[in-house]
Amino acid sequence: MASSLPCQTTATTDYDDLTTQFEPLEWSLPKEFECPVTREIMSQPVVAGDGHTYDRESIEYWLATHSTSPVTNVEMITSTVVPNHTLHTLIDHHRQRLGRKLLLSAAQITTSNAEYLLEQGGNMNIRTPSGDTLLMVAVRTKRYDLVRLLLERGVVLISGNNDLGEDVLSLARSLPVVDAQQMVQLLAPAVEKALSAQVEAQQMQAAQDESTGGAAPLEEDHRGLLPGFPLAVDGWTMNAENGYFPSVFALLFHRFMRPRQELPTAREAYMDSTLSKFAMGSMMVALVMVLFL
Repeated sequence: MASSLPCQTTATTDYDDLTTQFEPLEWSLPKEFECPVTREIMSQPVVAGDGHTYDRESIEYWLATHSTSPVTNVEMITSTVVPNHTLHTLIDHHRQRLGRKLLLSAAQITTSNAEYLLEQGGNMNIRTPSGDTLLMVAVRTKRYDLVRLLLERGVVLISGNNDLGEDVLSLARSLPVVDAQQMVQLLAPAVEKALSAQVEAQQMQAAQDESTGGAAPLEEDHRGLLPGFPLAVDGWTMNAENGYFPSVFALLFHRFMRPRQELPTAREAYMDSTLSKFAMGSMMVALVMVLFL
């Protein structure tokens, strides 16, 4: 964590949140949000047997080889840790608050101030109401220094599109020619690396599922079901609570008379079921009459 406070700026823009001065102390990380072991902001705060709160990863690593408290050096009464939900909520609020500051002032904030907010735990993967990420805002405003800083900090590059269907690279390509070339050259290697890592992770997961006999993918007939209907047979929606129990005759009728991919409405299912029951009832009455005549 940086020891010196960043410089101040008085610039105000459309992206700025109407503050005219950057006050570092207003955005500093509270000591209570730091893990006593790593001195870094906690991502999963848990309460240990000594009553102190630590980041889960660091305290579990400590307890793997120690039975004492890393703060008091006294024997732990238990090795069990319990999530500190209240502190987790406060830390998340702090990260979101700093992230919004970054997002709103991205066009004019100095690099040192932006770096300070990130060091204090600012969420750099935050989005605007229209779906722009902080990285998208930096690209849109041609803040090369901020883009480099976010890439160095490990910003999420593959984060979907905004409301206009733009991703980071398409937004970079829409800039004026010279800016587009520079921005794409800056982003492309990182995006390609992130995509390769994603594909590799998916392949590893698929191989692991295959070796361990993981869950089979959903059958095609189970995709795109109507809400409230948990099972589909050739497109027929069935649910005991709604009472749509098609007979064998109804299923055969549905298979041959209705396109396979067409989903019936609830009314159609009810009518088909009623008609099929009436038809089967009539057939049974006719059969009985034939047997007794």
